[in-house]
Amino acid sequence: MTTRKIGRDAGTGQFKPVEAARRDKEGSVVETIRTPSKTTPPTAKPTPPKQGR
Repeated sequence: MTTRKIGRDAGTGQFKPVEAARRDKEGSVVETIRTPSKTTPPTAKPTPPKQGR
């Protein structure tokens, strides 16, 4: 998993830049959000050819 940080105003819940949230410690929160890492989807196995009739 990868993480990223977002800033949020503590009173209104509106997003704000992380640097502004770090400066305003009494009225803001810096949240760490975990996001799933990008993985490649599994490849489908080719179906075997049908045997004779």
